[in-house]
Amino acid sequence: MEVEEEVKRIIDEVKELHDTAASFISSSSQQELSLRQKASSVDSSIRRLHSTLVSNKNLDPKLVEKLEEDLHRARCMLVDGETSSFLPSKPQGRFVRMFCGPVNVRALRKDVQLKVKEEYNRYRDKTALLFLFFPATLLILRSYYWGGCLPAFPVQLYEAWLLFLYAGLAMRENILRANGSDIRPWWLYHHYCAMAMALVSLTWEIKGQPNCVQKQRGVHLFLQWAMMQGVAMLLQNRYQRQRLYTRIALGKAKRMDVVWGETAGVDGQLWLLCPILFILQVFEAYVGLLLLRKTVTGVVNEWQVMVCGILLVVMAVGNFINTVETLMAKSRVKAKMKRTYVNVTFADIKSLIGSITSVKRLTISSKVAYGDGFIFNHLEHLTLYVGKEYSSNLLVRFLKDSPNLRELMLHSITDAKKVFMYSGDIPSMSTEKFQALRKDVQLKVKEEYNSYRDKTALLFLVFPATLLILRSGCLPAFPVELYEAWLLVLYAGLAMRENI
Repeated sequence: MEVEEEVKRIIDEVKELHDTAASFISSSSQQELSLRQKASSVDSSIRRLHSTLVSNKNLDPKLVEKLEEDLHRARCMLVDGETSSFLPSKPQGRFVRMFCGPVNVRALRKDVQLKVKEEYNRYRDKTALLFLFFPATLLILRSYYWGGCLPAFPVQLYEAWLLFLYAGLAMRENILRANGSDIRPWWLYHHYCAMAMALVSLTWEIKGQPNCVQKQRGVHLFLQWAMMQGVAMLLQNRYQRQRLYTRIALGKAKRMDVVWGETAGVDGQLWLLCPILFILQVFEAYVGLLLLRKTVTGVVNEWQVMVCGILLVVMAVGNFINTVETLMAKSRVKAKMKRTYVNVTFADIKSLIGSITSVKRLTISSKVAYGDGFIFNHLEHLTLYVGKEYSSNLLVRFLKDSPNLRELMLHSITDAKKVFMYSGDIPSMSTEKFQALRKDVQLKVKEEYNSYRDKTALLFLVFPATLLILRSGCLPAFPVELYEAWLLVLYAGLAMRENI
């Protein structure tokens, strides 16, 4: 009887828990809808007021400037704070939908979004080192161990790693865009082209002796270019991320923004990075044209050589255009810049504001170490976020070193480190991002998975049957390799959906 009573009690508890969970999900969905409507309304109001200020010529210019500053600050709080999750998001790219299905990869909490960004930065750091190490190792072994002739297996292993690398970058960048990061579309297209090239080159026959050096000239040049690309990636990751931190502090970038492939840095870095980038682009185009010339002159007849040549030229031209556009945009911004906003939330304050102490508005956390020698002669508006371990010394220093201070705002924060510098491991991020609370969303994911399996089962029958019907004794290489590429996409999509 005791067991029977225990079972009945458990059943009652499960029913009660089910009702409570359903009520919670229903109320949270209603609150989320209300927040989304209100956030969209406020965003529209900010845009409308900004247009009114621009078009109204009767207002005092100083008043217009002050109101625009206030609107800019409100806009920054809206799009870069917790409210940003409730604004209309950018549509998820086809790449994510192709591999993940209809899963919503946008995180509601800002700390989860920042965790995604930090993981992306770590991924770039690791792959930049490998981008330099792998081709360098192949070239060293070619010269001292393989007698000047690369065997096929290690080269194809490297190309398979390139495919994995660019697929990982493209997936992460699509997720970052869905979470508010301002990644230029070209870099996504660039990674799609690089994925296609890696996939095509996997089927490219690496020919050996005789005359190995001449046959592998294109592969040799590509490995040299990859080494230079690895050096450029290391420089970009080191210098331009520091510049991005400064741009975030200045209010010119959002916390979810990341370093682009060819983003221009500060003036001192331009002299170092720009020549390297332009040399890389010219060299990339040269390798592509060399491969195209080999196919035109009949030296090689493989279609893979022609496709890789076209893709290399397209990527080189696209990179060059994007770099020039970035530099031109940077010069236009410098010409228009009149006033600087500073929002310092990083530990290394010296590297961020050591050269820009003429700011008029400053927002700073009390946990940041305020260094000596920073006197803000032009500071008029100070916002100080006070943590648990608040000391009045920081406020006293600012009051003493800022003779023109007119406005002081104090805010309380519970955990500055969690708000501004959240980091964590990948598994917990992935679980939190892809776990759906609503049952209808989970069922939708399941239905899409079943639909995907039905479609692919049909294609699984049609593709090989078509190849066998068209075969006249001997199958040509291109359709078979195309079928193998489709199999790779199919199984990657199935694995991603099944993990979700």
